Amino acid sequence: MLYEDRTRPIPKDIDKKGPDLDWSKITEGIRLLGRNHWLVLELAAKGLTNEEISARTHISESGVKEHISEILQSVSIKKPAGAGSSQAVRAILTQIWLKRDRLEHFEEGAGI
Repeated sequence: MLYEDRTRPIPKDIDKKGPDLDWSKITEGIRLLGRNHWLVLELAAKGLTNEEISARTHISESGVKEHISEILQSVSIKKPAGAGSSQAVRAILTQIWLKRDRLEHFEEGAGI
């Protein structure tokens, strides 16, 4: 493991939170994610802040933000704006992370 795992537990009711997602677009875009994208996705889904992700991965905080934007773009999700947008983004990332094994094009070993 690349980092010490002290992440927050993922809420059990996460499927009831966040927006409905178009899984066909996500399935297509998920193939474009690199190793660092998967690492950022996992840690964001587990509730870590950009600063905490940066400290654990040695990716700059602006790099973490860029990775999150690239993840959303690759799965054709427009980044939410306004109050609560950070929580909305985290809910989206968590849904993607939790359902990653069910995605048709997720290849074993491509992610974390």
